[in-house]
Amino acid sequence: MDWCDTGAGDRPTLRLRDNLGSRAEHGFTGAFARYSLLAGDATHDLRLTDQDPSADSQLAMAIYQLVDAPPPGVTNGTVTFRDRVLDRRLLGAAIGDPGQRLVSFELTVPRGPVSFHTGCYGDGRAVMDVRVEGESVAGLGCAKQSFYDGYLGSESSGRGLLADAPPGSTVTVTLQARDADDEPLTDASGLVLALGVYSQPERTVEVGGWTLPTSQEWQGHEFVEESTVRGRPGQSEVTTRLSASDRTRIVTTAVTGKSQGRTRSFLTVDGRRGDSRNVSAGDPTSTGCCLVVQPGETPRLTFVVRGQLDSVVAGLLISRSVD
Repeated sequence: MDWCDTGAGDRPTLRLRDNLGSRAEHGFTGAFARYSLLAGDATHDLRLTDQDPSADSQLAMAIYQLVDAPPPGVTNGTVTFRDRVLDRRLLGAAIGDPGQRLVSFELTVPRGPVSFHTGCYGDGRAVMDVRVEGESVAGLGCAKQSFYDGYLGSESSGRGLLADAPPGSTVTVTLQARDADDEPLTDASGLVLALGVYSQPERTVEVGGWTLPTSQEWQGHEFVEESTVRGRPGQSEVTTRLSASDRTRIVTTAVTGKSQGRTRSFLTVDGRRGDSRNVSAGDPTSTGCCLVVQPGETPRLTFVVRGQLDSVVAGLLISRSVD
C-alpha cells in the first residue's frame, strides 16, 4: 500500500494491526507517498490520521497487489534481489528454504567496495551472522514479517568487508542464523534467510569521510545529488540554508571521527532537533537518512556532533527527487 497527506499539516500516522501485533508508521506531508508492505496471510486494520491538518489537507491511501512475476534477479517468489538497482549490480545472492539455518555462495571479488544486503523473516529471535571465508564481518537482527525487496534489507558496505581478498579471487560468503547468545539456533522451522552482495555505485561523492552514491532509492522514489555541505576537519557543526525548490528533497548526514567516549550526533531544522539522531558508545562514525524537505520549504539545517572528539569530519548530502 502507499499513503500520504497532500496538505501542509502535521505528519500523517498510519496505525496498523494484524496477526503480528500493532505498530505505527509516520509519513510526510506534501503528497510524498510512504510505502508499506502488508503480509498476504493476515487480516489488517488500517487507520490513517493527521493530528494537525491544514485547510488543504487530504489523506489518501491505496492498496496494491504485487504482480506474480518479480523483476529480474534472484528470488524465492517472496523476496527478490534485483539484478540492477540504479547503477549498482547484483554480484551474488542466496535465499534459503524455510528452516534452513545457513545460506552461502561463491563471490568473485570486484575492484572497489561492495555492499552486503541481508534479511530474514519468520523468527524474531534470530540473529544474522554474515561471514566471509569463515570470518564474521557483520551481525544483524531478524524480523517476523516478510519483505519483498532484498536490496532494502539491512546494509553493510565498504571495502573492509573483503579487505583480505584480492580483486579477481573467489571467496565464500555465508549468512547463518544464531541466537542472542551467539549459539546455533535450535528451532528455525519458520525462518527464511536472504543475502545479496551488490557493487558500489558508479557515481559517488565524498561527504563527511564517507563515499556516498550520487543517486539513491528511498521510500519508492529516486533521488539524485543536488548539493553537498562539507565541514572542515575538526569542525563539529555544519550549517546551510536551502533555497526553495519545486522538488521534494532528502538530507543525508555523514560523519567520521575519533572520540574518547560517548558521542551524539543530530540534525536540527530551523533550530529544532529533527528525527535524525545517533548515539554511539565510541567513535561518531555514521551516516543517517533521511530528513524530508518538502517543495517550497527553505529550512536552515545544522548537523551537530557532540562528545570528547579527537577528530571529526562532518557533512550533509542534499538530494532531489527525479520522479
